[in-house]
Amino acid sequence: MKKSLIIIASIIAVAGITLFSANTISAASEKAKVFNKGICNARQRKSVNIYRFYNKQQDRIIANYQRKVSRFESWANQYSDQGKDVTELRADIETLKTKINTLKTDIENLKTKTNEYKNTNCTDQETAKQKYTEIADLEKKLKLDKRDIEAFIRSDINPDLKAIKVTITPTVTPSPTSTP
Repeated sequence: MKKSLIIIASIIAVAGITLFSANTISAASEKAKVFNKGICNARQRKSVNIYRFYNKQQDRIIANYQRKVSRFESWANQYSDQGKDVTELRADIETLKTKINTLKTDIENLKTKTNEYKNTNCTDQETAKQKYTEIADLEKKLKLDKRDIEAFIRSDINPDLKAIKVTITPTVTPSPTSTP
């Protein structure tokens, strides 16, 4: 009789532990789903903010670089009219235009991806995570594009302009003197 009671008690104990651990595991997985859905919702809000920022700032960013290009082109025309060799400067300006067009394309791609992500279903965590990673990578690429453009201006165009300016001899005009 004692053995049967011990066996029954041990069966009940094992069953209780199994039920307790199963409930704990299911509660933990439910908590993880809620937590992951919260992360996904936060990422969606961030993607909307990224979209709004670049939607608003795209024209300003591109216009800033376009103004620089037009200024460089006007200097190239001015120096060309003075008989200076500006072929290297013009080639660098064309390269700069290409870099600006790449930046513009990357901004459009980022806006498209962020717009798609805000409609992503958060229940499919892998797809949502993959799309968000693409957005983060595109945003990093945009920052690198802008740094690349600024570095190109500093390292290629500015030295070209300085080299041309050095060859220009200033015309000295005598200052008028007054005779008393």
